[in-house]
Amino acid sequence: MKADNGTLWDKAYLKTRIIDPWLPLVRMGVPVHVGEFGCYNKTPHDAVLGWMKDALSLWKEAGWGYASGICVAKSAFSTASEPTCNTRTIRATSSTVKC
Repeated sequence: MKADNGTLWDKAYLKTRIIDPWLPLVRMGVPVHVGEFGCYNKTPHDAVLGWMKDALSLWKEAGWGYASGICVAKSAFSTASEPTCNTRTIRATSSTVKC
Protein backbone atom coordinates (compact mmCIF):
# COMPACT_ATOMS: atom_id res chain seq x y z
CA MET A 1 0.00 0.00 0.00
CA LYS A 2 1.29 3.47 -0.83
CA ALA A 3 1.07 6.36 1.60
CA ASP A 4 0.06 9.85 0.49
CA ASN A 5 3.75 10.82 0.38
CA GLY A 6 4.50 7.96 -2.05
CA THR A 7 6.12 5.62 0.49
CA LEU A 8 5.41 1.99 -0.32
CA TRP A 9 4.45 0.26 2.93
CA ASP A 10 5.52 -3.25 1.97
CA LYS A 11 7.01 -5.90 4.26
CA ALA A 12 10.57 -4.58 3.79
CA TYR A 13 9.57 -1.03 4.76
CA LEU A 14 7.46 -2.28 7.65
CA LYS A 15 10.55 -4.08 8.98
CA THR A 16 12.43 -0.77 9.10
CA ARG A 17 9.60 0.69 11.19
CA ILE A 18 8.65 -2.10 13.62
CA ILE A 19 11.71 -4.38 13.87
CA ASP A 20 14.91 -2.45 13.21
CA PRO A 21 14.43 0.26 15.88
CA TRP A 22 14.36 -2.44 18.58
CA LEU A 23 17.41 -4.41 17.39
CA PRO A 24 19.93 -2.54 19.60
CA LEU A 25 17.98 -3.66 22.67
CA VAL A 26 17.63 -7.19 21.33
CA ARG A 27 21.42 -7.34 20.88
CA MET A 28 21.76 -6.39 24.56
CA GLY A 29 19.60 -9.36 25.51
CA VAL A 30 16.34 -7.50 26.16
CA PRO A 31 13.37 -9.74 25.31
CA VAL A 32 10.65 -8.28 23.12
CA HIS A 33 6.96 -9.10 23.36
CA VAL A 34 4.37 -7.47 21.13
CA GLY A 35 1.30 -6.64 23.20
CA GLU A 36 -1.94 -5.36 21.74
CA PHE A 37 -1.96 -4.42 18.08
CA GLY A 38 -4.52 -3.61 15.46
CA CYS A 39 -5.72 -1.20 12.80
CA TYR A 40 -8.10 1.72 12.63
CA ASN A 41 -11.64 0.35 12.26
CA LYS A 42 -12.24 2.18 8.96
CA THR A 43 -9.20 0.60 7.28
CA PRO A 44 -10.17 -1.54 4.27
CA HIS A 45 -10.25 -5.17 5.36
CA ASP A 46 -7.82 -6.41 2.70
CA ALA A 47 -5.28 -3.81 3.86
CA VAL A 48 -5.69 -4.99 7.47
CA LEU A 49 -5.15 -8.61 6.45
CA GLY A 50 -2.04 -7.75 4.44
CA TRP A 51 -0.56 -5.67 7.25
CA MET A 52 -1.29 -8.34 9.86
CA LYS A 53 0.21 -11.09 7.69
CA ASP A 54 3.41 -9.07 7.23
CA ALA A 55 3.60 -7.95 10.87
CA LEU A 56 3.02 -11.45 12.28
CA SER A 57 5.59 -12.87 9.87
CA LEU A 58 8.18 -10.24 10.85
CA TRP A 59 7.62 -10.80 14.57
CA LYS A 60 7.97 -14.55 14.11
CA GLU A 61 11.17 -14.12 12.06
CA ALA A 62 12.56 -11.88 14.82
CA GLY A 63 11.70 -14.50 17.44
CA TRP A 64 9.41 -12.11 19.29
CA GLY A 65 6.39 -13.25 21.24
CA TYR A 66 2.96 -11.87 20.55
CA ALA A 67 -0.51 -12.39 21.96
CA SER A 68 -2.31 -15.42 20.55
CA GLY A 69 -5.98 -16.04 20.05
CA ILE A 70 -6.63 -12.74 18.32
CA CYS A 71 -9.61 -12.32 16.07
CA VAL A 72 -9.51 -10.52 12.76
CA ALA A 73 -12.61 -8.36 13.04
CA LYS A 74 -14.41 -6.73 10.14
CA SER A 75 -12.61 -3.46 9.78
CA ALA A 76 -14.29 -1.41 7.10
CA PHE A 77 -17.84 -0.93 5.96
CA SER A 78 -19.16 -2.86 8.94
CA THR A 79 -22.68 -1.95 9.98
CA ALA A 80 -22.50 -3.83 13.27
CA SER A 81 -21.85 -1.88 16.44
CA GLU A 82 -19.73 -4.75 17.80
CA PRO A 83 -16.82 -6.27 15.85
CA THR A 84 -17.62 -9.56 14.19
CA CYS A 85 -15.22 -12.26 13.12
CA ASN A 86 -14.35 -12.85 9.53
CA THR A 87 -13.54 -16.41 8.53
CA ARG A 88 -10.41 -15.47 6.62
CA THR A 89 -7.15 -16.94 7.83
CA ILE A 90 -3.79 -15.21 8.09
CA ARG A 91 -0.74 -17.41 7.78
CA ALA A 92 2.48 -16.20 9.36
CA THR A 93 5.15 -18.70 8.39
CA SER A 94 4.01 -21.85 10.21
CA SER A 95 1.55 -20.11 12.54
CA THR A 96 -2.07 -19.60 11.67
CA VAL A 97 -4.36 -16.95 13.06
CA LYS A 98 -8.02 -17.66 12.47
CA CYS A 99 -11.35 -16.48 13.85
